Amino acid sequence: MTTIAVGGVSLFSIDSLNYDVGGDLNYEPSILERATLTGMTGVQGYSNEPKPGKIEVTIRDNSGVDISTFNAMSSVVVLAVLRNGKRVLGSGMWQVGPVSVDPKESTIKLTFEGPNLQEF
Repeated sequence: MTTIAVGGVSLFSIDSLNYDVGGDLNYEPSILERATLTGMTGVQGYSNEPKPGKIEVTIRDNSGVDISTFNAMSSVVVLAVLRNGKRVLGSGMWQVGPVSVDPKESTIKLTFEGPNLQEF
């Protein structure tokens, strides 16, 4: 029996600065989202609407970075290298929503969205 880690994160960076992941990391690649179109006569097809990519991460607050720095981030490159070998790369990303800090766990929750988040 081999023990190969398939879950977890090996690396997380914002504009080439590495951060320790202190909790979850979730992502949604940029896609075209389909919605069914219906009317009085039945199902009439579907529409395509672009959906921005999104990456949510909880990092460890050990970087010495002022929290307001994260809130001001826009047009950044976000990279996550997963233990299963996948790479998640977002370019032109911006930080959305509140920057949530948990002093007890020394973590910071961040959410980035943008037009181009892909999985390789």
